[in-house]
Amino acid sequence: MDEIYRSPNAIECALLRKLLEKSFLGRDELSRQLDGLSVKTIDQDGSLSLRPARMAAPAEVQQRVVAEGFYSDEDKSPGEGPQVNVLLHVVEGRLAELEIYKDDGSPIKRSPSAESLRFY
Repeated sequence: MDEIYRSPNAIECALLRKLLEKSFLGRDELSRQLDGLSVKTIDQDGSLSLRPARMAAPAEVQQRVVAEGFYSDEDKSPGEGPQVNVLLHVVEGRLAELEIYKDDGSPIKRSPSAESLRFY
C-alpha cells in the first residue's frame, strides 16, 4: 500500500479512461478530473484512493458507482470462474475510489488492464 498520494501510472490511467468511455451523466466532468489526479494504493488487490486536483469542477452524477467492469482472472471465457470487478466510485461529484475485488475473495492472479476490462 502507498503511504502518500502519487501520480497514476500508465496502466491505472488507461483503466480510468476505459471506465469513463461509456456515456453517463457527469462523465465529461469526471474525465476532466483525470488531469492532475493523484492516487494511493489502499489494499492488496490494487484498489486506489483517488484525489482530483482542487480546481477540478465537481460532476453531477446519479449514483456513487458510476462505472463498473470485470475481467476473468483465469484462462477461461468471461463468465466462467470467479471474475475480478473494477468499480469507479464518486463522492460529492469527485472521483473518489477505483475499487478492485475478486468475486470469491481469493487472491487476484492477474492485474487489471484496460484491454481485458469488459462491461456488464
